[in-house]
This record gives sequence, C-alpha cells and structure tokens, in this order.
Amino acid sequence: MNTVKRIVSLMMASVLMATATVQSTATLPLAEGRDLRNEEQVEADVVEIRKLLKDFDNLDVQTIEKWREKIKNDEQLKTKFKEIVDENTWILLQKRVNAKDELHKNDKDANVEKVDANDILESIEALEPQMLRSFYEALKSDENVRPKIVAGIDEPTAKLIYDKIVEAVALDEKYDGLATLKKELLDGSDLKVEPKFMTRNDCIRVGRVMSPVKGIMIHSTACPGVMPKTWYKEWNKSYQKGEIAREACVHVFLNDEGALQILPWNHRGWHCGGAGNNYLISIEICESNGIIYSQAKDKILEINIDATREYFEKAYNNAVNLCVLLCKQFNLTAKDIISHCEGHTMGIASDHGDPEHWFKFYGKDMYMFREDVKKQLDNSDSYAIPVPGLPTLKNLLITSLFPAGRTLYIWGGGWNEEDNGAGDGAICIGIRPEWKDFYDTQGADYDFKNHRYELLNGLDCSGFIGWLIYNVFNTEPNNLGYVMPSSKMAAEFSNRGFGTFRAKEDVVDHKVGDIMSGSGHVYMCICEFVDGSVLLVHSSPPGVQVNGTTTKDGNEDSTAIKVATYIMQRFYPEWSKKFNTFSKGVSYLTDYSQMRWTTDGTGKLTDPDGYFDKEPYELLVDLFRINGEADRKELHRIIYGE
Repeated sequence: MNTVKRIVSLMMASVLMATATVQSTATLPLAEGRDLRNEEQVEADVVEIRKLLKDFDNLDVQTIEKWREKIKNDEQLKTKFKEIVDENTWILLQKRVNAKDELHKNDKDANVEKVDANDILESIEALEPQMLRSFYEALKSDENVRPKIVAGIDEPTAKLIYDKIVEAVALDEKYDGLATLKKELLDGSDLKVEPKFMTRNDCIRVGRVMSPVKGIMIHSTACPGVMPKTWYKEWNKSYQKGEIAREACVHVFLNDEGALQILPWNHRGWHCGGAGNNYLISIEICESNGIIYSQAKDKILEINIDATREYFEKAYNNAVNLCVLLCKQFNLTAKDIISHCEGHTMGIASDHGDPEHWFKFYGKDMYMFREDVKKQLDNSDSYAIPVPGLPTLKNLLITSLFPAGRTLYIWGGGWNEEDNGAGDGAICIGIRPEWKDFYDTQGADYDFKNHRYELLNGLDCSGFIGWLIYNVFNTEPNNLGYVMPSSKMAAEFSNRGFGTFRAKEDVVDHKVGDIMSGSGHVYMCICEFVDGSVLLVHSSPPGVQVNGTTTKDGNEDSTAIKVATYIMQRFYPEWSKKFNTFSKGVSYLTDYSQMRWTTDGTGKLTDPDGYFDKEPYELLVDLFRINGEADRKELHRIIYGE
C-alpha cells in the first residue's frame, strides 16, 4: 500500500467511522461524572496528535512509542484517537517504526515519496463509484464528516479532496449522464473502455461542456510505440503551472487492447486547434512500433507493414467499435465522423494529415472507416458515406452518388415556391426522406410530367447540382443555396471563385468534377475515357443516375455507356430493373459550357486524395469500392477491352 492509498484509506475509514458516530450519538447519553479538566487535556492531546499526523512520513520511533503508550493507558484518549485514525492505519504506523517487522516485508510500498495533493486527487478518480457515492452521501448528510477527512492531511489538501469527491460523484449531473459510456452499451460490447480522467490537465479544470456533441474526430499519434498509459502520465500535467510545454487533451487514447478515456465524453477537449474542439469528441489511435517518421513528423519514411498489420487491424477495429458506441450514446451517424486531416480541409482544425497518412499503408481510409461504422450501426451493406462540409473533390463525387438510384426527377425539385432560387429540397443536409418515399410509390411507368412542382418529392437537374454543392460546403441546413437556371451555373460558379470557366466552343476535354451547363440542363462529369466518351452523374428523367455519353462521332458502343450500364446494374439493381436508361447523346459533349474546379488550395475545393489525376479505372475502383477480384476484372475488361 503506497502513501496515496494509505491517505485514501484513512479518509475512507474516517468517513465510515464518522457516519457510524452520527448514527449512534442520538441514542447514547454522555458519560456521567466526566471530569472537565481531563476532557480539556484529552482535547489538547488530540490537537497534538493531529499536528504529528500532518508530518506522518517524518515521525520518529520515539515519538510514536510515546503516543502509543499514552493512548494505550488512556481510554478517553483512545476513543478520541479512533475518531482520527482507524486500526489499519495504526498498524501502518507500526510498520513505519519497525523496518524489520514481518508485516513490513509484505508491503513494498511502505516507504514512498512524500504525498502530492494531485496524486491524492488522481487516486480519488480511481476509486470505485460505489465508494465515492458513500463518501458523497456521508458528506451531504452530516457537516461533521468533513473534519474527519482532514485527519492526517493539511487543510488545503483536505479541501481539494473534499471538492474532488463531490465533483467525481456529481460528474454525471454536470455532464447530463454522458460523462462515461452507458452501462447498457458497454454490456453489449467486447471493447474495454477504462475511464481515468486527467485531473491535473488544465483542460479538465476549465470544465467546459459540449452541448450538444455533434460528431467525432479521429486522430493518430505519430509517436510509434507510445501507448495510452504513457500518454496519460505525460499529459496529466498543468501548462499553467509549468509542468508541461503544451496545452492539449483528447477524450481517449486507444490501442489494440482497448481505450483509456481521459476526459468526460461531452467535455470540450483541446485536440484539433480549431472550432472542432467545440463540438467533436476526439479519439487518438496510438501507433505501434515499426514506423519511422521524418524529423518534422509530417511523413512516414519507413513502415514494416507485415510486422504492424495485426496491431493496426485490432486498433482500427477498436476505434470503429468505440465510434459505434459513441454514435448510439450521442445519436450520431457515420457521416458525423471525420479525421483531423478532413477537419483541416473543412477549416475547423489545424494542418495535420492524420490518420490517413497511416491508414493508407493498410489499404484503409476514412470513407472505409465510416462504412465500417455504418455497417455495425444498422447492419446494412456498406457504401461510401459523404461528409457534409468537406470540400474535397472525392467528397464531391461521393456526395453526388448518395441520392442516385432512389431520387426521382421532379420539375422544380430543389427550387423555392417563388421559383427564383434554392428551396428546402436543396438546402438540406443529406437525403430528404420524402425522396425515397416517393420513389417507392412509383413504378417503371413513372412520368415526371404528372408531378410538376411537387417540390419536396425529388430534384430536377439544377436542384440536384445546387443540393450537391450545398452539402459539400455546409454542415447545417437553411443557409443560402446554389440553385439557379442550369445555363448559368458554370459561369456563375466560376464568378464565385470555384474554378475556371470555358464556353462550350472552348471545351477540349472533360475531367473529374467538371460542372457542365447548357440550355435546359446541367450535369457533373465523373471521368472521360480514351474514346472521348464521358461518364456523368445528373438528375434527368427518370431521376438521379449515372449515365454514359456516346463518343464524339455518335458511337453508342462507347466505353462510358458500357461502364454506366455496369455501374447501375451492379450498384443500383432495383433502379435498373425499373428504368433501363444508361446512355446520353453526343450533345452532352458539344453543347455545354464548363466550370473546372480549382483544387490547388486557392479555390473552394481541394484534392488531397489525388482524384484529379487518377486514371478512370483507378478512380472508379476507389469511388465505388470495387474490391472483389471478379468485379475488378470485369471493370478492367470493360474499360480496356482485355
């Protein structure tokens, strides 16, 4: 038993004894004939004992022997002393006197460093909730209990301990019962989550609550081999007191064994250097040994993938499982999970590349991570989940595919009632449930002409592009939208600084993400093939779908049409059975102006995933998650004819 545990034991015994005293004194009369002078002398002795116990570690043998004999021969003093220290603590006093005592041989921690108040507070966090509750109830029920805790400890430390007991038990009251994971969630999970809050860290002392929690940010440490307990030891310090050189605190450190929670879940953390601190839970995945970084810690120079794969997969899965639990507790979805790198792109975090810089060596990325979380949350087939407000070229394409195969073409869908700008259908985040509900009521004979201006049942072409751009640039609904006449979109978006405009007569090629606008229609390019045909996504009767164009000379046996047919039948089979529409004519290549996104950091979009330069096959494999060998071979055959 070390010094901290000894003090905590003393506190526990004192409270229990004090509580017992409170319960019994109401029925026991005072001893008759008590000598007042003796009572005063006893009180004086008690005061002296208190002083001695404050310097417990430095008591010498003679002093302890003197007081042991005095207490032994004075029943009144013995009674008073037992209010200060219990029998177990007295045994510890004896151990301290006699180094050769047999009991001392079994206590390796008897001689330890002087007690630090923060160490005591840290031990409070380690106490079982039931014991803290006993303390708390005792403190609330009787004002005489608090002085009992002071026994053997100086008053300032006693006050800190008193406050910490109250704080620890009242934690769920402060954080609305969300400080830790709910028991019913943990009971159904194999993940080990240990709460151990960083009481020294200035972040927890500030005590700001996130209300509400809006999402989760994934980090990785870039410190190979440093595991959660070491991070706790290194970060459980105060910058304000000069104990550490930085101000930082995440919610949890996680490795292949489990998770160490160091902040209440809805406590505002210091983890991403931006607005994301205000509403995102932070998960820091510890990286294993076997990785060598550049001196600036911004690039992995070497990594032993074979030796580290098992660790990575376990840690990755633990992170997925923890996100599933947090999503259930805070009513989040997979789209509410982002990385530190994505947070920087969104403008809510500092310039870091984690954890994608590490994930990529094992064939993982954040889209896969979100898919794995979603699959556990609703037990459905995984698919690429877009992230609202993440302005990357890849997220633009993934977002465009989200309503495909379940949203019908509605004349005026996405516009407002005045028909002069974006309406509710194009300034919402994600898919409106009305779109799928309406789709489910329609058959293969659907005719959009019979449903004009049913504004919330689907999207028209400009409503779709407006909705798409809104979701890539925004995280909340009801801001200004991007719906306008289709013929003006390419030029207007260029004027807003999104990219470079080319009139239709100046268009020479088609690249990923190009917005193509013409008289009466607008669409977005996915990629262009060697034969000049273009794969595109748009809302055109009967609805949001992937189509392919002919070649420039009108050949309908184009690569794009073949690929579009494959994609729609493979990934949107129900839609393809209803609506057998996969191709568009040569006018899509000749009659449309173009806006090409600026992705070098000076425009609205960035391209950290390198989508702009990917070959069509590579892009489509990544975009549609074509992982099976047979599927890849089929797509390769369609594109290259091999």
